[in-house]
Amino acid sequence: MKKMIKPLLFILTFIFLLFLSSCARVVGPDYDAQLAETEWILFAYGDVEAPTQVVDGTVVTLQFKPDGLVGGSGGCNVYSTKCEVSDGAITFGDIEATLMACLDEEVTTQESNYFFALREATRYERSGDKLRIWYGEEQSVLNFDILETP
Repeated sequence: MKKMIKPLLFILTFIFLLFLSSCARVVGPDYDAQLAETEWILFAYGDVEAPTQVVDGTVVTLQFKPDGLVGGSGGCNVYSTKCEVSDGAITFGDIEATLMACLDEEVTTQESNYFFALREATRYERSGDKLRIWYGEEQSVLNFDILETP
């Protein structure tokens, strides 16, 4: 019986380590150089040629943390997700958000559109203090300005 415990422990440890490695986030050098530890504020979204301005009085943010976790405000609710970046491509995982009811239908629609855009994101481009994230077969875009912290 004792002879079986060591191999069994070894196998279970190996399986556990394999499981942990499969949970690792793929962020890569693009993420570290372009996005890690930055925070952005959305100013327009939607059609590339004629984007919709963010509803007055709302603040929609996107914060990239060093480990591939992303979060911010959808304008009404706080959210978090994970992010994968590689060679200009970007994808976001399932979005977890608080369930606060927005007081304004226009803000509710905007937040819903924003979360949809993150789920459908395909590529990004950072140019200085501007960030663009394309979605909807690249016919639509999220337009951000960097959010300077004092």
